[in-house]
Amino acid sequence: MASGAGICVLPLSTANFYTRSDVTALRVDGLGPTEVALAWVASRRSPLIRAFAEAAAETLGRPGTAELGA
Repeated sequence: MASGAGICVLPLSTANFYTRSDVTALRVDGLGPTEVALAWVASRRSPLIRAFAEAAAETLGRPGTAELGA
């Protein structure tokens, strides 16, 4: 159950997907576009992290791994 003491700004898609009877979502107009980032500890060299980062970059139309810490 929600405590009645919180506030969160989140995308409309998230508010529509995660509905709860004890939480009210209110539309906020006039906000600029948002950016989502993928981050991980630079010293981590997991092939799974690299594969996920590459898949995300390709999905966003940004192929290449120059900024993935190759």
